[in-house]
Amino acid sequence: MDAFHSLLRLRRHEASVSQRELADRAGMSVAAVRDLEQGRSRRPHPRSVRALIDALGLTGNEAEELRAAAYIEVPQVMDSGEVRLSVLGPLTVHRGQMETGVGRGKRRVLLGRLALSPGVPVAVDELAELVGSVQVQVHVSRLRSVVPLELVPGGYRLCLPDSRLDLAAFRSLVRSADQETAPESFDLLGRALALWRGQVLADVDELREHPLATALVSERIDALLAYAVGRPAEALPWLRALAEEHPLHEPLHARLIGVLAAADLRADALAVFDRVRRLLADELGVDPGPELVEAHRRLLRAEPPRSVPAQLPLRLARFVAREAELTALTAISGSIAVVSGTAGVGKTTLVVEWAHRVRARFPDGQLHVNLRGFDPVGQPMPALEALHGFLEALGVPAASIPAGLAARSARFRSLLADKRVLIVLDNARDAEHVRPLLPGAPGCQVVVTSRVALTGLVAVEGAVPVTLDVLSTTEADRLLDCRGVSAAARPGIVSVCAGLPLALAIAAARADAVCSGLDTLSDNDPRADVRSVFSWSLGALSAQARRLFSLLGLHPGPDFAAPAAAALAGTDVLPLLDELVEASLVFVSAPGRYAMHDLVREYASELAPDDDLRLLDHYLHTARDAAMLLQPNRGPFSLPEPAAPPVVLSTVRQAWAWFDAERQVLTALSLSSTSDIHVWQLARALASFFNYRGLWDEAIPLHTAALNAGLRMDSLPMQAMAHRHLAGVHAYVDRDDEADHHYDRAITMFASLGDEISEAHARMNFAWLLSRRGKETDALTQYERALHLYRLCGNEYAEARALNAIGEKLAIMGRAAEALPYCTSALAVMEKLGDTQGIAIVLDSLGYTQYRLGAFAVAVELFTRAVPLREEGGDQHSIAELHDRLGDAHSALGNSTAARSSWRRALSILEDVRHQDAADVRAKLDGA
Repeated sequence: MDAFHSLLRLRRHEASVSQRELADRAGMSVAAVRDLEQGRSRRPHPRSVRALIDALGLTGNEAEELRAAAYIEVPQVMDSGEVRLSVLGPLTVHRGQMETGVGRGKRRVLLGRLALSPGVPVAVDELAELVGSVQVQVHVSRLRSVVPLELVPGGYRLCLPDSRLDLAAFRSLVRSADQETAPESFDLLGRALALWRGQVLADVDELREHPLATALVSERIDALLAYAVGRPAEALPWLRALAEEHPLHEPLHARLIGVLAAADLRADALAVFDRVRRLLADELGVDPGPELVEAHRRLLRAEPPRSVPAQLPLRLARFVAREAELTALTAISGSIAVVSGTAGVGKTTLVVEWAHRVRARFPDGQLHVNLRGFDPVGQPMPALEALHGFLEALGVPAASIPAGLAARSARFRSLLADKRVLIVLDNARDAEHVRPLLPGAPGCQVVVTSRVALTGLVAVEGAVPVTLDVLSTTEADRLLDCRGVSAAARPGIVSVCAGLPLALAIAAARADAVCSGLDTLSDNDPRADVRSVFSWSLGALSAQARRLFSLLGLHPGPDFAAPAAAALAGTDVLPLLDELVEASLVFVSAPGRYAMHDLVREYASELAPDDDLRLLDHYLHTARDAAMLLQPNRGPFSLPEPAAPPVVLSTVRQAWAWFDAERQVLTALSLSSTSDIHVWQLARALASFFNYRGLWDEAIPLHTAALNAGLRMDSLPMQAMAHRHLAGVHAYVDRDDEADHHYDRAITMFASLGDEISEAHARMNFAWLLSRRGKETDALTQYERALHLYRLCGNEYAEARALNAIGEKLAIMGRAAEALPYCTSALAVMEKLGDTQGIAIVLDSLGYTQYRLGAFAVAVELFTRAVPLREEGGDQHSIAELHDRLGDAHSALGNSTAARSSWRRALSILEDVRHQDAADVRAKLDGA
């Protein structure tokens, strides 16, 4: 049944429905759907299969496939003997020492196609084109008795270890050969080539010309050409055989000619050239290319084979991580790649490792030069000098090397025409530094490393960009592990170095020292000193960009927007940010937002001027304006004129977006600032946002910092406000003792100060807490005292909030008829003030009151009117609570479908904000 349950789960995911939604649509229990998807049901009832097909909206082939999977017995692969599959020749399957039949015709085609992509899903649509749409499931079910096949999202895949599939074993050996030096690499290549028994899938004609099969032929030839460099005599039989199979492959014939000549078989070599020359003329109407002509010329002059440059630097003895980046480089189809990233991120190490792995693909040599674009000593290496070294490596006598840059570049391109050479241009300063060193031959591959993105090279020459980021925590741990750092020491080092490979390497070399930042990552060797490496990048910037970089050291992170940078600099910063991004000192973390690596930020902070209030003022005034948009009737919140302009916000949606984007920054500023008044004001401005979003764990340290600021300033008003906010947060997370303590302190302080409206606010909050504890009478008393205080102050908006709270409390207490006048009066005030959120709150309370009175249809109408207003306000908990109540009203009217829809919406929101009320709503859904 595993075919059926996997396919059912796949189709449900494609339809984007939950198990409960599928069960509801199909008229089944959730447990039944769960059992079917997990394979616990032996065979589904035909009626259940029909119901599931209808519920998922399946038609045609998809419906037929699910139906077939339900009734086809799918035998498992037997355990007696290992299964081995061979495709490098005729398609064969062996179990142990015995060959196993797999049928013929379409079944062999399907297995052959899956084997060409081992471990990779092959889409059902592609398989259907090969064997017929209805037959895919049938053939798969038969094949699974022979080889392990797995149903995955989108298709099927073959699951065999590399050692049991000759194609995977061939590729694994070639990759291993790329990582070894002679003679081990040639031994591995010889073992890889020995796996070939003929043409790919020689007895499956339908796949002979498949792109994956033809690509495999190229892989075989590349491996053979690399093998022939070190083992020409052993390679000769294979060269002859492949040359017969590919009579027009010029590089293959050129190498065969060279090997025959070296073996003193000059007559055979001449015959090979003559045969391929005639074939090119007769079939293509062309003359031999430069590589064949050069091989023939050397043969006639009896010259020794020319030397092949192999300039790649030494690779790391044990390279870890970066597998995704290595794969990305290998997959690049263009002739130029640019690997960029911040200083110390491991660009050169990555490219050197990759170059060693793929060097067999470039039988005409590998060139490497360090262009010293950001070298601490001297100037970058001129392209003229780099070309001199390349030309010498390619066999040009020093006396014959042209003097001018243009002439040297042209000679370089001529020498590389029709050749396959890998060129590594390390540490380039800019695009102009690189352009004279680019070959014109499409068979050559250029990889450039630079601290800047070289966007000009990407835009004009079509280079493929590869941006190198820091290592993940797992990769960093692996790097330290392979360098012998103890498991106990690794977490601390990983934390400080934040994934920067250079820093990790330095820390690993001195793992016995306490790793605490840049001071422990310094060294007398500037190349092993993180500060020095960063400074070289900084030295290449304009004066304005260097100033902005140092000012950004005042920003706490983790990221920032351009307006914050402009507030620091007092000028337009977009061109300067572009310069910093190009230099990999700053990176774009999200649209419109920028970030710095932790160690780069630490370096910037060392260069930063004395802290001023420009950044704090920018964030504080914007936070105040955003808070006023969320609560336009919250009362005055005056601040002195800012030292830097705030972000201009004009809508509630913009306020929410700004708060969400800057939340971590605002918290970091509140906890790190030395300005007590700014800390307190920021906490005050953020209080409502943190409550609306349910971020209570983050709010506690924020308001604690505000309380400490009030204590340091000996300000009772500041302390009282902080106590009130802390009380509310502790109440939300059910820390009753702390909440009681802070409410008591807040109410007492406000009363002693004669601050009646703040005391009333605190009593309203305290009433809410009492209500959560079930002390409804005590809560009602606090609401009534707050109403009295609001009326003394003449605050009409706050009075309406208190009236509404009293009305809702009366409804909760079973006195709904008494509640209506209070809520109705509150609604009239909110409508007069035009406060949409106030209107939404009162509509919610009125709806609940009508619900308690049994007027369920009226309740649905009132709740429905409140929903868009609540959603506009963005208070997630209140939106969820409203949907929960709307679900209750629908349920009371007998509309179970609408009720479940509302409860699902409420549950989704509550789970997102991790609210404890989610359990209650989930129970309603489970019982519906």
